[in-house]
Amino acid sequence: MNELNNDYLINYYTKQELGFRLTPKMKLEEFWPELVKFRQAKAEFLPFKDQAGKPFWFVLTPKLQEFLHQVDSRGKDSLYSVVKEEIQAELTEQALVEEAMFSSVIEGAFSTIARARELIVEGKKPRDTSEQMVANNGRVMRYVLEQREAPCSLELMHTIQHMVTEKTLEDEAAAGRFRDGPVFVVNERRQTIYEAPPAGTVQPAMEALANWINEGEQQPFIHPILRAAIIHTYLVYVHPYVDGNGRTARAMFYWYLLKHRYEFFRYFSISSIIQETRERYYKSLKDMEDDEADMTYVLLYMAESVVRAIDVILQRITERYRRDILFANIRRQRIIMNERQTRFLRYLTISKEKRGTIAKYQKEFKVVYETARRDLAQLETLGILAKNKQGRQFIYTLNPTFLARRDEQAVA
Repeated sequence: MNELNNDYLINYYTKQELGFRLTPKMKLEEFWPELVKFRQAKAEFLPFKDQAGKPFWFVLTPKLQEFLHQVDSRGKDSLYSVVKEEIQAELTEQALVEEAMFSSVIEGAFSTIARARELIVEGKKPRDTSEQMVANNGRVMRYVLEQREAPCSLELMHTIQHMVTEKTLEDEAAAGRFRDGPVFVVNERRQTIYEAPPAGTVQPAMEALANWINEGEQQPFIHPILRAAIIHTYLVYVHPYVDGNGRTARAMFYWYLLKHRYEFFRYFSISSIIQETRERYYKSLKDMEDDEADMTYVLLYMAESVVRAIDVILQRITERYRRDILFANIRRQRIIMNERQTRFLRYLTISKEKRGTIAKYQKEFKVVYETARRDLAQLETLGILAKNKQGRQFIYTLNPTFLARRDEQAVA
């Protein structure tokens, strides 16, 4: 067909999306098979098959190449090795807490960042199944860091799944072993949206995956980000366990990239990105299933998610250096603040909103209106905060002039 060109690689439409874009003269049922052949002629085929016996494959599209370039140019180890150790430790802890929580939330658990920190950092005892899932994920993230040098094995997968499901399964005997029966994925209406491959295919499928991972250096090159995403996607597709498949897949995603020296992955939570874009995540998996076992849709989603995560990391690094500059200026000018004011300024430097109000200050520190107003007014008088009126309330933000200020006597 003359209509076939690289535009269909740049704009990687699904079959359904394509149906809305074809001209009236072009019939989808005729055009689609030709497009699949066109894409497959440029594709990398994988040694894994779907339930119809079709091999999984993907195309290294221009957009996918762009995402991978961004990962390598903005996420290299050298960039993060120069970050102060205390900031590295802070970011690692934050990512650990967020990954543990959001990986659980994706699976239906409920928690908060504050409670997740208590469970993972302070080691408090879980009070229910949701909290147990969060605590389990925290232990698993530490475990994959410890196992980064280990080869892939079924035992590694079993251990991870056993850890993420500890004390959460109706049948504890199902932990740490492949399922021996069918498994279905259902939506919120209890409708079946996916039936996993038969149980008899699970063991050979996972053995093939482990071999593919371990023999990576003897195979044609596939970028580590894509390999990690393939591992994640195939594990989710096979659904080898009665429960904990998504959490196991995300843990294996981390394990593979840490194993291949993508150290910056210690600083971000992939699950927090997936949680924000869950509909796109599930749609990419469904598109793969519906469109000839084409894994490109999922790889595009995962690669873009990694790029977004790097944006988050770089922003957090910048925020923490800005916080350090702020408090260095405060020390140089010998400014004395109470504990509430100190905590509020720390919050402002790393919060998403970068702003606060008297009402929010009251709620956070459990003080009366006048105390909150006086604390914030003092910080404004010192030039640390800037105050602007929005509607009927005052908005307090960090004063950029104070951040840039240098104490002349200290310099002298």
